[in-house]
Amino acid sequence: MLGSISIPDQVTFLGNAAFEGCISLSTVKLSNNLKTIDSNVFYGCQSLTNINLPSSVTRIGYSAFRNCTSLTSIVIPEKITTIETSTFEGCTSLKSVTLPTYLTVIDGAAFSDCSSLTSINIPDRVKTIGGSAFKKSPLTGTIVIPAGTTSIGGSAFSGCHDVTIYLPEVICNFQSSPFNGSRMFFCVYNNTSGHKYVIEQSLCYRVIETDEVVHYGKTVEQTENGVTIQYCDKCGKTLGSTSTPTPAPTPTSTPSPTDEPVSSSAYLTASASSMGNDGTFTVTLGIQNNPGIAYLRIDSDAASKGISIQNVQTAGVAQNWSLTAVNSIILFANDDTAQNGNILTITMESSSKEETTLFFSATECYNSSEQSVSVTGTSVQVKKGGIPGDVNGDGVVDGRDLLRLARYLAGANIQIDPSAADTTGDGNVDGRDVLRLAKQLAGM
Repeated sequence: MLGSISIPDQVTFLGNAAFEGCISLSTVKLSNNLKTIDSNVFYGCQSLTNINLPSSVTRIGYSAFRNCTSLTSIVIPEKITTIETSTFEGCTSLKSVTLPTYLTVIDGAAFSDCSSLTSINIPDRVKTIGGSAFKKSPLTGTIVIPAGTTSIGGSAFSGCHDVTIYLPEVICNFQSSPFNGSRMFFCVYNNTSGHKYVIEQSLCYRVIETDEVVHYGKTVEQTENGVTIQYCDKCGKTLGSTSTPTPAPTPTSTPSPTDEPVSSSAYLTASASSMGNDGTFTVTLGIQNNPGIAYLRIDSDAASKGISIQNVQTAGVAQNWSLTAVNSIILFANDDTAQNGNILTITMESSSKEETTLFFSATECYNSSEQSVSVTGTSVQVKKGGIPGDVNGDGVVDGRDLLRLARYLAGANIQIDPSAADTTGDGNVDGRDVLRLAKQLAGM
């Protein structure tokens, strides 16, 4: 039986069903010049555990890796713009998927029945998520639907549980029940198609701008170790808790940490400045419904989008907290802080200088008693700056912009768009920008 194969570099095309049903095939070296992996090429190759797809590949056909039940990870080449129908359906061992930056379509059942797949990062340019795309794949945590997504197919996320879904401001088409059979909580923008949809479907949600929270499920109670936790049976979110008094410890005893989580409706907030010509922008993070925390670790998907952290500073209610920022951002204090407000100011830089949506998650949070505290993450859209020279943001570059910029530099307390005011593109707003704008208006 065929156990391994090496495709020579002269090969650019693998035809339909080339290795279909080769159940003993475990090792494949592909041509470095391969462009097309046609439909069903590796369908049912049950022993294939991993495969490196060369960067030259521009198309992977439907069902190309379907029922490769031992495949554990896959990195899709950057030239791929569509994941075709059932490409990875039934890959029951698949745990890690890296999707390409310029992907626009995730077709029907593309990752259906991937029973080990628990997370996915959907690229910003995805416009269509097909029917049953992630059906019966146990996605958890947070999923951000990109701002450009216009269609989500029926049963696209059916069977996913304990998921928070961020819907964009505009989705033109929700097909039949894309979230049926799932336990999910939604974050939506006010008075948008997503907001209308969750109300019509009686799905639990939070409005991002107003912080309004609506639950449609029944309140269920569960008691453990003297703590009664209330949660919504529809989305699984905790609603509150009460504690039964317990005897005080003897003077010689030392309280030990408990793994019992503190019920919390706390969540992160985020706002972002416009992206400058050099790709830099600032994100301000905050916390609301804070029950009292002493340690908070925040992670983001920035690195996967080519965005680096340049500087991090504590702000607002966390001004006096200690801070470390290497791969993750960690805040900690000696005592619980229960104040709401801004906590961090983060300066970031995008290598692509493209508009994007960033997600920030609270991956660890504890109070001073070392109890874990649940904090819901957040997302923020980062947009490019306005028209160069449109300092006042009215869509027109004229003398008003020159006047406003001059007044701003003279110390007047007025607002400007820094990215538009930086007419020289050197990252600073100074007298050179006034001179450049004056020349621009003079036609020089």
